[in-house]
Amino acid sequence: MKHRTIWVALGVKPGQPQHTVEEASCLAKWAGGRRRLVEIGVAEGASAFILRRVMDPDGDLWLIDPFHLTRNPLFNTELVAARRTVGRCRRGRIHFLCEWSWNVSKKWYLPIDYLFIDGDHRYERVLADWQGFAPWVEPGGVVLFHDSVQAPGHPVGPVQVVDQLFRSRAESGWRIIEETGTIVVVRREEMRLTR
Repeated sequence: MKHRTIWVALGVKPGQPQHTVEEASCLAKWAGGRRRLVEIGVAEGASAFILRRVMDPDGDLWLIDPFHLTRNPLFNTELVAARRTVGRCRRGRIHFLCEWSWNVSKKWYLPIDYLFIDGDHRYERVLADWQGFAPWVEPGGVVLFHDSVQAPGHPVGPVQVVDQLFRSRAESGWRIIEETGTIVVVRREEMRLTR
């Protein structure tokens, strides 16, 4: 993958998606018109490019990834590749946060209406991403978990988190609204005032 990423960084090849065409449609469907989007796990920026194309033109998209695999201090190939891919669209404002998501969540204070969790796929890291960012998701906002449907060769961490939070018991105030490919979408329910 490293050699391929160099070609993306140089603009010779496009960013490689880590999702299917069906999953890309799901990402776009729920990101359409959203104003405050967060993606955890950016890789070469293919999914972020999809989000940017459909988000509100005045919205903000925060892209969280440590881009840690590049050791060259002069040319961070992965970050340059992601910036090039996402930069193919000029819609909204993009904020690259080059650090681990659990560190970002400790400092986070902004409302979110779209959260895509696709970073470290170990159970404890997926759960930490949920616990760190879900409290900031507004009523009506959505959280998408990638690789959260059991599939051969896929990691089990996201599946375990979604099973624990939403399938074996309903996380209060949240419900599953779609499953497409390996993506599970949950929505924070609108608060209803009773008299």
